[in-house]
Amino acid sequence: MSFTIRPFRTGGWEIDIVLTLPNGEKLRERRKAPVDSKSAAKKWGQERERHLLQHGRPPRRGDKAKPEQKKTVPTFAEFVPRYLADHVRANREKPSTQIAKQQVCASHLIPAFGRLRLDEITIEDVQRLKLALADRSPKTLNNVLAIFNTVLTVAEQWGVIEGIPVKAKWVKTTIPSMPFYDFDEYDRLRAAAPKVDRRCEIVVLLAGDAGLRSGEIRALHWSSIDFGRGLLIVERAYSADQVMTPKSDKIRAVPMTTRLSAALHKHRETSEHTNVLVNDEGKPTSKHNLRSWLLRAQRAAKVLEKGPHTLRHTFCSHLAMTGAHVMEIKTLAGHSELETTQRYMHLTPRALRGAVDRLEGSASRRFGDGVEP
Repeated sequence: MSFTIRPFRTGGWEIDIVLTLPNGEKLRERRKAPVDSKSAAKKWGQERERHLLQHGRPPRRGDKAKPEQKKTVPTFAEFVPRYLADHVRANREKPSTQIAKQQVCASHLIPAFGRLRLDEITIEDVQRLKLALADRSPKTLNNVLAIFNTVLTVAEQWGVIEGIPVKAKWVKTTIPSMPFYDFDEYDRLRAAAPKVDRRCEIVVLLAGDAGLRSGEIRALHWSSIDFGRGLLIVERAYSADQVMTPKSDKIRAVPMTTRLSAALHKHRETSEHTNVLVNDEGKPTSKHNLRSWLLRAQRAAKVLEKGPHTLRHTFCSHLAMTGAHVMEIKTLAGHSELETTQRYMHLTPRALRGAVDRLEGSASRRFGDGVEP
């Protein structure tokens, strides 16, 4: 204790503090404690001493105020590591998302804006970035611009900059066509897969009959399959080789087709693992394993060699073509946005034909058969 406590001349207790501050400055302060008992005064003196050590000598009358130091705004390249660590990772975004954002920053944003302070980026700088990415798809460009906007928004929220200097505008996109196998091609693929390898059949059916994504197939456990109710619970997926919840954290239940249930039943009889699919060493399936099994089945069926996601597109496309409602497809596929599901709805000629037929029938009832309005 570096203070003395003594009775004050008009009652109460005086605290006499003598200490050396961290900067070497000597400090002495004598004050009457604002409490009555000696024990309370002693405690108050300890707290006051701690305050002086942390904050230094309080300003005296006549002291000149220290000039405010102008805040230094970091460059874009200096701020990105903080954004990735304290925003992207701190918010526990999926590992695949973290990797994607890190790659976008390293490959596109830092080369374009890295040397500029966050508050001096202009719309012209953004336009140069758009020009540099002219050979990329509109979707890729918009993903880059979205991350750029988020970086500046986070910087403003954290007080690093006083305001957002510029906001990148997205470019227009067209609804892409989704590649899928027609009914005959898919039937050939289903027929050829079990002749190659039982795992080939499981991959084809899980993606084409149930709409599972590649990461969801790899992470599927036997405990997620309810043979009694004929349901497949999609509750986990791989993200950059880490098991997480499915995309957008949407856990869903998908009714199994009879052929999928039968194939899984048969495969279950010889499986001794937690995962439905494992490689030859008994380890969880990798992306390479999945693509290899599918490729073997495609070659045996003599269909176009496409990635596993094409089978998911096939699942959604066939649902639409057989008249499934848009909300049914959205739920079964686990889409987070209705806009994603609507990409398949141009494949519903039966539904559209029915709508026109109902319109025609309504007009006939109103004006009489053979009578034009």
